[in-house]
Amino acid sequence: MTLPRVLIAEDFVPMADALGSWLAPWFEIVGKVSDLDMLAGAIRQTAPDAVLLDLAFKTRSALHELPALRQLPNAPRFLILTAYRDHGLMTGAIAAGASGYVVKASDFTEVKVALDEVLAGRLYLSPHVHLDVPKRVKPVPRADDGTWPPGAFDIELTDRQIEILTQLQAGHSVRRIGLSLDAHHQTIGDELGRIGDRIDWQKDREYLVRWFQAYRGR
Repeated sequence: MTLPRVLIAEDFVPMADALGSWLAPWFEIVGKVSDLDMLAGAIRQTAPDAVLLDLAFKTRSALHELPALRQLPNAPRFLILTAYRDHGLMTGAIAAGASGYVVKASDFTEVKVALDEVLAGRLYLSPHVHLDVPKRVKPVPRADDGTWPPGAFDIELTDRQIEILTQLQAGHSVRRIGLSLDAHHQTIGDELGRIGDRIDWQKDREYLVRWFQAYRGR
């Protein structure tokens, strides 16, 4: 029986070797790539059915390369294998063209299951990813006179977004926030961009501090 062909794209060589050895009974491991710049060429050369793709390479994120990789002739399916259990990053990867998302903290057995699902044409999303459910948050009145600031409105935020804004107001960097929330710093930036579309950061800075402090104190 012909085994499905899998290419491993992972810049941590011991991890790539361990994955390759463990998956070998069920898949033909056609190659391993540790340099993101070599990935497109490796795909053309080895013609894999699926690519097991890490996101965080030394030079840049593979997330930005996915749309172009999906346009290659006879493009394989891409299964993301990453350390980040971030719902926003998972959503971005699927939108960019990935067929599945697995976190490295998972047992290798899950990687096999995910590959089987992806190769069967189904979407696989790891149950270990943090889900972040939006909720309606109502701004609290100003502490000085109890009035609402001009243009105050209810805003839909997730617990993750509330925590991001609270840490930002405490002076933490985006990278530090990402580390504390087990999320890629790029995902934190994307979340701030979505919130920023609805908030006047300069005018409402002082108000936002009281808003989130009061919210977290409830």
